[in-house]
Amino acid sequence: MARTHTSQTSFASHITVAGCGEMGAPMLAALHKAGFSADGFDVTSVNATIKPLMLSDSRDISRADILMVVVRDKHQIHELLFDHQCVYADGSGPKTLIVSSTVAPDVIHDLRQRLPLSIAIVDAPMSGAPHAAEQATLSYMLGGAEADIKRLMPIFQALGEKITHVGPLGSGMMAKVLNNYVAACSVVAVRRSLARARVAGLDTAVLKKIMSASSGATWYGDNLERISWASQTYDPGNTIGIIEKDVKCALEAAASDTDDFDDALLEALRKLPAYPSD
Repeated sequence: MARTHTSQTSFASHITVAGCGEMGAPMLAALHKAGFSADGFDVTSVNATIKPLMLSDSRDISRADILMVVVRDKHQIHELLFDHQCVYADGSGPKTLIVSSTVAPDVIHDLRQRLPLSIAIVDAPMSGAPHAAEQATLSYMLGGAEADIKRLMPIFQALGEKITHVGPLGSGMMAKVLNNYVAACSVVAVRRSLARARVAGLDTAVLKKIMSASSGATWYGDNLERISWASQTYDPGNTIGIIEKDVKCALEAAASDTDDFDDALLEALRKLPAYPSD
């Protein structure tokens, strides 16, 4: 579904984006630019562009109509919602929760069990990396009730270009973790191929052009020059570490189907070869 380009100033609900890092910060900026009433919250410092939009006290999150969560993992979600920030500690809080963090689908179902039914929940993971967030061209995979998706669609249209309502609650997240499993395979394959090409004396720039125009084309390989984390090697705290987390989420979602390939994929991510400089 293509997004519209009309002003969203008629969208009356106030939005708080929690987790304003590489993805959340440009998402908040895009919402503000599109005319939404929006602010942000993060426990760490943020870039100067969105600093005027940031809340200084987590207690102010409860004033939002819609909370969009873009934190790293399920542990940070629980810290935000129930533990340290306690947004929903007493069952009250924003009446709509959008989970855009990538987590296992069971996390979404657990949230549904823990929160009152009066609070609408939509799982809305996205794909496209920070450059797509900056350009408001993210791809969204949505799970939740049709009425909730329709009500929130102006938000997703302001942030993304390709928006798919996958099905009921949790199905958007299932689609995302399976998509990221495939993406992780391509990251490993591209980086190992480039490293081997360099050892063989092959021009890696030429190989990248060949792969992009041939059967070796992948999203990661085609966007190497645009992806901010393209040259990272593994560290638990960086984006490759997040990819490892996403693979684990996919395996958790289908635990009975895991095998030696899955273990090898995780090990290959941890031993990702350095990105060869041309």
